[in-house]
Amino acid sequence: MPVAPRRGVGRRLPPGHRSPGCAAATSAVGAIPHATFHHEAGKIAGLINQTHYASVEAALESGAAYSQATSSVVVGICKLEREAAL
Repeated sequence: MPVAPRRGVGRRLPPGHRSPGCAAATSAVGAIPHATFHHEAGKIAGLINQTHYASVEAALESGAAYSQATSSVVVGICKLEREAAL
C-alpha cells in the first residue's frame, strides 16, 4: 500500500513550474546536479512506497547515487552562502 505524502511533500508541480526554493538551488548548484538530486530522491520515494525498505537503506548509504547527489547540492548551497556572505 503506498504511503501518503505529507502536505507538500511528493506532489508534482505543473511542467515548467518550479518552487522558489528549487529555483534558487538550481541557480546555485546548477541544473544537472539539482535535477539528479530530485531524480535520486524520487527513486527512494518509490522504493518506500513499494515497501522495499532494504533497498531504501542501501540507496541511502554513503557513496550511493543519492548521497553523491546530495553532496553536490550541499556544496553548491555552501558556495552560494559564501558568495552571498550569509
